[in-house]
Amino acid sequence: MPALLKHFSAADINALICPRAHLSLAGNWDKLTLPAGLDRIDAALKQVYAGAGVPERWELTRYNTGHFETHDMRARILRFLDRFLCGD
Repeated sequence: MPALLKHFSAADINALICPRAHLSLAGNWDKLTLPAGLDRIDAALKQVYAGAGVPERWELTRYNTGHFETHDMRARILRFLDRFLCGD
């Protein structure tokens, strides 16, 4: 969406799904999402989810990869979906 980030931060946009469970996977070497930006998003989302009383529903997991999905990432996604869609 043109100019969206002129009005909202990435954390603001991500926070819109709270209190629903949200898993974010990122590569530390992804040139599209720099580590400092991930730090800001993570700090903001931790605060949002804690404020909503559901801190366990936000998770950022980082991998030493670029912008691609690994086998471990896929397994992490499946565990997260199993936990929040199928119950603990």
